[in-house]
Amino acid sequence: VKDNSSRIRQQLFGLVQAQNRVAHRVEKRGKRLDHTKLSRLVSGDSRVFKQTADKRHPNTAVHLLVDCSGSMNKKSSGDTQSPGEIASEAALSIALALEAISGVNPAVTFFGNTSTQPVYYAVKHGQRVQPNSGRFVVDSKGGTPMAEAIWHSAFELSKTREQRKLLIVISDGAPSNRPAVKKVVELCESSDMEVIGIGINTDEIAGLFHPSIVINSVNELRRTLFKLMESSLLLAA
Repeated sequence: VKDNSSRIRQQLFGLVQAQNRVAHRVEKRGKRLDHTKLSRLVSGDSRVFKQTADKRHPNTAVHLLVDCSGSMNKKSSGDTQSPGEIASEAALSIALALEAISGVNPAVTFFGNTSTQPVYYAVKHGQRVQPNSGRFVVDSKGGTPMAEAIWHSAFELSKTREQRKLLIVISDGAPSNRPAVKKVVELCESSDMEVIGIGINTDEIAGLFHPSIVINSVNELRRTLFKLMESSLLLAA
């Protein structure tokens, strides 16, 4: 997990650094001349004064919602890990990578389990991921109340101070009530809350969330997660 998290973090840091680099532009008025643009004066173009503009930093609350229902415990022939194990490791890798980026506030919640404990907090917003890494070992059992879990996570996100709010659902894509999931996702998106999906060993997730990706192992996050989060994690300049 640490190895995957480090590689993911390196990708995200590279993107953050590119987005946070100071941008320069030239204007007709100012106090600093851009000596490389002085030749414009010959043609009557007075845009020779250098202005700087800092691009905006990440300001995002990210809630990872991880399926731990009974279906996540089933291994196919030849699989070394169950979907639940892949989902847990993926969530921990992503959470560790996100908390290392200034301005990002991650949280992780598991759902499924039992009727007496339908959701289980691994990390709440504002808590550190590393000290709570042991809470990512969760038994996969029970139903798949995905719609209710999304409601719960959306409420937690609504309480955060960050400007951008992003919900990532990690699942095998088999909710107990599919129409209800689509409805709650529409409501989240209409409230300017982004919802994206990561499918484990199945592309059914694509019918529930857009955008979405599918992984068959945690190692695949290295090449798929960057594209998925490039437009979602960082504020536009």
